[in-house]
Amino acid sequence: MPEQPAPRAVPPFDRIIHIGAPKCGSTTLQALWHANRAELERAGVHYVGNRTHWAAPAKAVSGVKQRIADVVPPISNWEALTKEVGATTERLALISSEWYASAPAEPVQRIVRDLGRDRMHAVLVVRPIAKTLPSAWQQRLKFGYRSSFSHFLERLLDDEYPLGHAAHELKARFWLKHRYDEIAMRWVDALGPDRVTVIVADERNRPFVVDSFSSILGVDPAKMTILPPKTNPSLSKFEAEVLLKVNQRYAELGGRQIDYKKLVWRTFDGFVNHLQETTSERTEIPEESVKDVERMSLQIENGLRESGVRIIGNLGLFSDPVSSGKSATSAAELEQQAERVQSAANMVIATMITSGILQPKEPMPGFSINLMLFRYQIVALLRRGIYTIQMARKKARKQKPR
Repeated sequence: MPEQPAPRAVPPFDRIIHIGAPKCGSTTLQALWHANRAELERAGVHYVGNRTHWAAPAKAVSGVKQRIADVVPPISNWEALTKEVGATTERLALISSEWYASAPAEPVQRIVRDLGRDRMHAVLVVRPIAKTLPSAWQQRLKFGYRSSFSHFLERLLDDEYPLGHAAHELKARFWLKHRYDEIAMRWVDALGPDRVTVIVADERNRPFVVDSFSSILGVDPAKMTILPPKTNPSLSKFEAEVLLKVNQRYAELGGRQIDYKKLVWRTFDGFVNHLQETTSERTEIPEESVKDVERMSLQIENGLRESGVRIIGNLGLFSDPVSSGKSATSAAELEQQAERVQSAANMVIATMITSGILQPKEPMPGFSINLMLFRYQIVALLRRGIYTIQMARKKARKQKPR
């Protein structure tokens, strides 16, 4: 049976801050709230900002650098958010960004001070770490990461694994936003346990997080009828392994990180789905990492129990045995799978080279830039963009009250 929160009154508040955590459904919630702003306003809730996810204020106040620019956004972004919150006349102001989970203790204290401790309530959505670790690795792949899932886990979980300064910092930043018990305690220290709620997501009950959060907001989830498009979907095991090979080859050929997101990921995203018919198999924890993941899960579960926060959902999911990625297939089948992954990766790389998206440092035999194909793809991309804008305008006209 799912755990229910302890029967105690929740203090009055008019400012709710959703602090993540990353890879725990934040994008889904934000897209739903943005698409249903009118309904939220009718229910007395103002979703702060004018976009799906206003990340810059959270990064600015938390000290998080932009991935490509490698600089922290100006603090004026945070000041703009607090100004909008202060001007809100609705019953509740709703603030959301998973980057607040990355805020160390001192920035958390500033956030609470600037927004007003007696007016705030923080909500943290979590799910078992065995589910978020594959998602976190896949997210890194989408930005050019080139290490296997096994190596990724070894770096994070093995305290004796030798790390350089940069890798050590990456590990520290990772756990800063994924040690849910420590995140909760940073906010408990600033707000008190009665002003922090943790919602435990359960993938067997997809509506649970939306329903639970809607209850906190005082909103009927059934009235949020505008369903946003699926955002930031997880990759299948096949897709993740293809992208890993593409990233490795892209780096070998001299591809620049600054060009990665707009070139490699868009090519991959539009191409790889045509390479595999069945995409249900997901990346699982390798057998050699299962005990370490279970140990970490138990630490997080115990830490959340001891924090005193209000818990909605089944925290016992963190104690569930971790399913292993141990393969039951034969060596011949594994070899075939590896060949299919390599073949798909080669096709993506070949597409980028022949279309001019990727220009290797040194000429490759059999490859030259196909200018006709490149021009065709540019025209097709422009047409697709125009069509998307037209459809968005048409949809907006239909939704506009008469």
